[in-house]
Amino acid sequence: MFLLYKVHIINLYVGVYEAILSACFRSVVECQTVTVAADLLNISQPVVSRLLSSLKEQLKFKLFIRQRSRLILSDESQAFYLEVAKVFDAVNRLDSAVEAIRTHL
Repeated sequence: MFLLYKVHIINLYVGVYEAILSACFRSVVECQTVTVAADLLNISQPVVSRLLSSLKEQLKFKLFIRQRSRLILSDESQAFYLEVAKVFDAVNRLDSAVEAIRTHL
């Protein structure tokens, strides 16, 4: 029983970490700079950079192409961003649905 509990906690942690990585990536894409995304997320710029590096290792493809002071999405990360955006949109719809259910009860 305890082992099953530990496995569940580990799976939960991994899921939370992946959500953090995705949120960080999404913020950088939408803010167009790591510094602005870090401010929005209320974390330091080096932490955002490390999270992006971790995501890049996990995905096994390049996230951004640097052109002067701009970050350009790679083809792979553009496709990944579209999927991440769908997930966050679904979570927002779920939040709205929960609020609607609460107000009707």
